Amino acid sequence: MVFYRWSTGQLPFSSNSLPVLVDRILHYHPPEPGGPLNDLILRCLEKDPANRFQSVSELSSYLSH
Repeated sequence: MVFYRWSTGQLPFSSNSLPVLVDRILHYHPPEPGGPLNDLILRCLEKDPANRFQSVSELSSYLSH
């Protein structure tokens, strides 16, 4: 979320209704933020935990390549 907000100036999901916001977070993919960190940000926001970075070390390794 922090990378997404920093990169785009927006939150990936928004709504005036908490139930709608939760539904969007749980069931929809965020809009692509674009830019050089696009793939990193989307991987961090993956719905399936197995598709996210498994540790800070893994994230750090990804950033260093």
